[in-house]
Amino acid sequence: MKSITTASIALASVALMANCTAEETEAAFEDPGAFACREQATIKAKVDFSHTASTPINRDAFGTGNYNVTAAGQSYRCVVDKDNVVLSLEPI
Repeated sequence: MKSITTASIALASVALMANCTAEETEAAFEDPGAFACREQATIKAKVDFSHTASTPINRDAFGTGNYNVTAAGQSYRCVVDKDNVVLSLEPI
């Protein structure tokens, strides 16, 4: 069973209040790190959230998560901290 952190609940709550689509809200609850990466990719690639995807790579002992993200045919490496705040989103 996945543990739900306060940061995860807060991120999902923000998604609900920000008038997000059902897909975005579900993504925020399912994997907040992936959601944060996809949100940043929408900004960088100037595409709709539905045109992005994120796959988790790993999460280290300190809670730092790494994701592969695709948006508009471009691949990115995304790094989030333990609170799922995006630290970097770089093309690969």
